[in-house]
Amino acid sequence: MEKEDNLKRENYETEVEKDANGYALLVITALATLFFCVELVTSGRMNFGLCALFYAGNGTISWVKYVKLHKKGTRSRAIGYTIFTVLLSAVHIYELIVG
Repeated sequence: MEKEDNLKRENYETEVEKDANGYALLVITALATLFFCVELVTSGRMNFGLCALFYAGNGTISWVKYVKLHKKGTRSRAIGYTIFTVLLSAVHIYELIVG
């Protein structure tokens, strides 16, 4: 009986962690979008670093899912997110240097 309770609790905790990760990504996305829009409206500049953070978070999730679950569709999504992250990071750093 105690083993069943422990297993149910572990499954519940896993589900809670999964939900928490989803909500965290949603909050990060909302804040990055808000900051991006505010900067665009107030200064006329686009902050590609915020976009890179968004893609980096999604890419990390996709890579972990691919490594753990070996799903092909997840691999291509992870590669795409990684490419976008690198490109947006490069543009952001370039704009910081050039000014």
